[in-house]
Amino acid sequence: MAMRLSENVKHAFDRGADIAKEMKSEFYVLEHLFLALCEDPEFIGVLQDYSVNVEEYKAELKAYIKDNLETSENEPFESESISMTLTNSIIRAMSAGREVVEMVHLLASINDLPESQALYILEKMGLNFNDIIYEYAHSEKEDVEDEEEDDEHPGMMGGPFIMGGMPKPKKDAWKKYVVDITKEVEEHPEPFVGREE
Repeated sequence: MAMRLSENVKHAFDRGADIAKEMKSEFYVLEHLFLALCEDPEFIGVLQDYSVNVEEYKAELKAYIKDNLETSENEPFESESISMTLTNSIIRAMSAGREVVEMVHLLASINDLPESQALYILEKMGLNFNDIIYEYAHSEKEDVEDEEEDDEHPGMMGGPFIMGGMPKPKKDAWKKYVVDITKEVEEHPEPFVGREE
């Protein structure tokens, strides 16, 4: 399966590298990536929904970088945390049967890292990072369901409706995000080693 990064994920990684270079940092770290995310309108919106002062957050990230990272005139080296985040984002997308790495995969991968000053600052500002992941996961799920449902039984405003004007729930939307192991085993049974059935 050929994997690719969504436009906003690719932009975040590229912009993070540019920020590291602009700040003359020796290494490109997660805090640079978070500064890049703080330029993304959707990410800013989610932070603001949880009453995070984005400018204050950016100032704390910059202060941390300035106080804790060596400077260099050379091109910044990619840190292990950035490499791990990219690799884990791809693995998450592949595990979900997706061909595109979306923002939810990136954010969930960041959350898996053992320590991050960027996450610590958000936590200190009263935000549980899992809330951001939840927001992205549900907005992505709704986008996929909307695309599927618009093609079937169009109702008012292009969407399917049942009596009472409520949207018709999509029963198998979860199959877009995971592999149905039970179905795989039923379709491709393999004998158990040492059993004679």
